[in-house]
Amino acid sequence: MGAWIDNGSFDWTEDSLRMTLNPSKHTVNSYLHIQEIGHFKAYSSYYTERHNVESYLIIFTVKGEGKLYYQNEEFILEPYTLSFIDCRNYQFYKTSKELWEFYWVHINGKQVEDYYLDFSQDAHICTSVKDDTAKNIIQTIIALQKHKTRTLEIITAREIMNLLTLLLVEKNRSKYHDEAEIPSYIFDIQSYLEENYKKRITLDDLSKICKLNKYQIVKNFKTSVGISPIEYLIETRINKSKDLLKYTNLSINEIAFEIGIDNVTHFINLFKKRVGTTPLKFRKSWK
Repeated sequence: MGAWIDNGSFDWTEDSLRMTLNPSKHTVNSYLHIQEIGHFKAYSSYYTERHNVESYLIIFTVKGEGKLYYQNEEFILEPYTLSFIDCRNYQFYKTSKELWEFYWVHINGKQVEDYYLDFSQDAHICTSVKDDTAKNIIQTIIALQKHKTRTLEIITAREIMNLLTLLLVEKNRSKYHDEAEIPSYIFDIQSYLEENYKKRITLDDLSKICKLNKYQIVKNFKTSVGISPIEYLIETRINKSKDLLKYTNLSINEIAFEIGIDNVTHFINLFKKRVGTTPLKFRKSWK
């Protein structure tokens, strides 16, 4: 990955804050944890350059503007921009204008890489947010560190998880439709599928119900929900079959019929593909 680099011009206001934390060995091995955290009001000469550092960095811009050079791209860090990078990769960021105010946190631990890979899968490591939730979470983490308690590191891990969850939610909102913009008929289709999963349902049926072109329905449903209406129907049937396997003594054949699948072999194969085990083994694991 190249040489280790960690340098810069650390030129910020007197009321800026940087905290370096030293979590316990157990926390480092078991939980999400903070390495450093802070709130900077950085002057125009400020910059940081790193490479091959074992850490992940989240930055939330409050005011002003920063520039981030990462993986051969330049990103403008404007107010209400959240960015998320892997510090093992080369990064260079600096104040772009007169003063750049931002909150930041270096984190590590189990699952951080998975969140980062999900967030950055389109190669864009920034997303715009609508409010101060990210700032509030980081402020909460900073405030927590002022009073050492037995449960401090566990509570801190919870707040990091809240921040990581926010990153993925906001990234999806910017990439797809915001919940407020989802057409009401999308929820009507979900309700219809959940209430009528025993029936044979086609896209033509949904088209008649919604009085819309079936291709438009599929496109908007997938954009809003993440899967097609037919995939949603299959998921609903599989979930219902799990309940029947766990809480009834119905045979596998009867369960297949109950969820709207008239071929038991098809049901078994479908269940195994979706769940990773056969219906019978799944039932035995709950007995």
